[in-house]
Amino acid sequence: MLAEDTIKKYNMIRHGDKIIVAVSGGPDSVCLLHVLFRMRDNYDLSLIVAHVNHCLRGTQAEEDMRFVQKMACDLGLPFYAKVEDVAKIAADTGMSVEQAGRHVRYAFFRQLKEQLKADKIAVAHNMDDQAETVLLHLLRGAGVQGLTGMSPVSGDIIRPLIETPRRDIEAYIEENGLEYRVDHTNFQTHYFRNRIRIELIPYLKDHFNKNIAEALVQAADILREEDAYVQKNVLEIYKKICFKDKSGVQVELSEFERQDLAVKRRLIRKMVEDVKGNNLNLEFKHIEYIMEFIKRGQTGERVDIPGGICVGLQYGKIRVFSVAPVSKAPDFCYPLVIPGTTRISELNASVRAEVVADIQPDFKNRYRAYLDYDQIPDNLVVRSRRPGDYIIPFGMNGHKKLKEYFIDAKVPSEVRDKIPLVASGSEIVWIVGHRINGKYKVTDKTRRFLVLIYEGGYNDAGEGYFGNINR
Repeated sequence: MLAEDTIKKYNMIRHGDKIIVAVSGGPDSVCLLHVLFRMRDNYDLSLIVAHVNHCLRGTQAEEDMRFVQKMACDLGLPFYAKVEDVAKIAADTGMSVEQAGRHVRYAFFRQLKEQLKADKIAVAHNMDDQAETVLLHLLRGAGVQGLTGMSPVSGDIIRPLIETPRRDIEAYIEENGLEYRVDHTNFQTHYFRNRIRIELIPYLKDHFNKNIAEALVQAADILREEDAYVQKNVLEIYKKICFKDKSGVQVELSEFERQDLAVKRRLIRKMVEDVKGNNLNLEFKHIEYIMEFIKRGQTGERVDIPGGICVGLQYGKIRVFSVAPVSKAPDFCYPLVIPGTTRISELNASVRAEVVADIQPDFKNRYRAYLDYDQIPDNLVVRSRRPGDYIIPFGMNGHKKLKEYFIDAKVPSEVRDKIPLVASGSEIVWIVGHRINGKYKVTDKTRRFLVLIYEGGYNDAGEGYFGNINR
C-alpha cells in the first residue's frame, strides 16, 4: 500500500496510536487520510481530522472547510476546524503570510493533540515537496541543517508520504475515485515556493536531470544522516563546556576558541536555542554576526539578535541570555534649539547644540555628532521615527530608507522607536548613536561646526547597537 513502506522504515506508527490528520482538502492530504483510514484496522488507529481555514480565499476557503468536514463525516471520523485571519496575523507580527499560516496550523494541531491526548500529527508533505524545500533552502543560503529538508519524523510530526512522488499520489487519487479541492493560489508565481515548483524544477528536469526530485531527496537523506552524526558529537561537546543557569548559558572563551569552526557555529545555535526555547528566525547571518563579535569584542560589550536574545563577553566567558523587550516610546517631535538644549521628556533625555569655529572632533563618542553648520537645513527637529524616513550614508549618491538601515545594522525592532532622530522633513540628519547624514559631514572646507551632544535615558537602552556614528 502507498506510504506503508515509509511508515515501517521510520517506525512512524505504533499499534493503537491516536493520530491528528491535517487535511486541507487538496489531493495530497485527501490521499493521506484515505491511506491512513485503510490502515486503521491493521494498526488499531484512532484518526481525527483537523482543518484550518486561513481566510485567504473567501468563499472558496469556506467551501474547502465544508468539503473536509463532509469527508470526515462520511468516514465516521471526528472533525475539528479552526478559522483564523492569517493575513492579519502576518501584518501584526511582521511574518510572511506563509510563515503565519504555518504557525497557526501547527499551534492548532498541537493544541488538539494535547486536548485529545493524541500521539502523532500526520501531515501530507510528499517527495516533490521535499525537493522544493531543499531547493528553497539552497537558494536562500542555508547550511547543512537547512539542506536536510523535512525530516520524515520530527518529534510528534510524521510525514507518511515524504518518499512518495506527486505522480503516484495523483495515480492513487484517480485509481480510488477520490474527490479533492484545488487551491488556485498554488499556481500563483509571486510566491517563492510556487516559482520553484512551477518554473525551476521543470527547467532542471528538462535540461539537467529528469529525476531531479529523486536526486534532491537522496542528497537531503544523506545530509540528514551526516548532520545527525555531527550534531550528536557537538551535543557531547556542548554538555562538557557549556553551562546553563537561570539567567542564560555561558562557555569559557578559551574552550570555545579551541573548537573547529563548524562546531563553533553549532554551539552558538544550540546556546541560543537553549535560552530562547527555539531557533526560529535564527539565520546564518546572525551566527556570523555573533562569531565576528566574539572575535572582535571586548569584556563588557554585548550584541543583540532577533527574539530578545543578547550575546555578551564577560571576563573570559561568552554569555547568551534573554532581555525583556523595551516598551515602545510615545511619538515625540521638538524643534531643535540652536544653540541651546532641547529636552525630550519622553526619553528623559536632551540634545545640546553648540556652534563653534574650531574644535577637535571626538569621533569615537557615539553620542556626539559633528556637522557642517553652513550646510545644514533650517528648522531642524528632534523626533521619533516616521514612515518614509531616509538618510544618505557616506559613500552613497542615493538615499537609504531608515527601516533598511535599522535592518542592516541589526537594530532590534523593539528599540527602534526609542532612537531619537535629528531631521529635516523626512531626511534624517543624525540617527543618534549611529550615523550622520553624509551630506552634512565635516570637511576641510568647514568653517563653523554644529556639535550635537545627546545626554540621557537612551544610552543604557541602546547599549550594544552602535558603531562609529561619524563614519
